[in-house]
Amino acid sequence: MADYDTRKIRNICILAHVDHGKTTLADHLIAASGGGVLHPKLAGKLRFMDYLDEEQRRAITMKSSSI
Repeated sequence: MADYDTRKIRNICILAHVDHGKTTLADHLIAASGGGVLHPKLAGKLRFMDYLDEEQRRAITMKSSSI
């Protein structure tokens, strides 16, 4: 894997069972990418990828998201 240039990665898929941290992982990846989209201290708490009001209220992901 040393031959891969991580700067060229454009698409990933996060796939896991319910309540295994997919949204938290996505939040941390967004915060780590820079650009000021998400502050690192808010990653995992803000639930940035859960944009629907119902998702935020129930703290569960209902629809897939892309960024």
